[in-house]
Amino acid sequence: MSRTMLRLCFAGFALASASKGYAEDDNRFYGGLRAGDELNERYTPFNFADDAARGGYAGWRFRDHWGIEASYSDLGQFRSRASGPDHGSQGEADLWTIGVTYRFPVAERFDFFVGVGRFELGEEITEITIGGPRQYKDTEAGGYAEVGGRFDFNDTLALRVSYQWFDIQTFGSDGDATLWLGLEAGF
Repeated sequence: MSRTMLRLCFAGFALASASKGYAEDDNRFYGGLRAGDELNERYTPFNFADDAARGGYAGWRFRDHWGIEASYSDLGQFRSRASGPDHGSQGEADLWTIGVTYRFPVAERFDFFVGVGRFELGEEITEITIGGPRQYKDTEAGGYAEVGGRFDFNDTLALRVSYQWFDIQTFGSDGDATLWLGLEAGF
């Protein structure tokens, strides 16, 4: 994770801790594990060996509806569709996010939420060439937006489904997105 992302995390949590006025009867802290589909637009020329993205997230509700959330996701390994043994690419990618969320109740046990923030995508890539393997790292950062819903099983556990869009400008795409399914616990 870059220094910019660390600074954003620190500033967000400092701002949230300085704020007052969260719902006393709700869980103030929460965290969860989630799985999602691959970033299809980002890896169009690649064939994922491991299709499912997986990761975790943690957040802090510092107001009745407002919160701050950070996440890490392992996007898996990918390989190029090379036609010969002496060329192609393979690698692995991970994704960090930090953002602000707004949650609003629709029913007694169901909430909608939206979020916006910053992401950082890191890749470690090995290109297989006729001259031998060449390794390098690539990093991309930008904004993201997320919409989703939460169903509370009880006071502690919730099921969460969300759609997250990333402002990734690679391979001629105007962005990329993934659908997440997660299990969340409140503290």
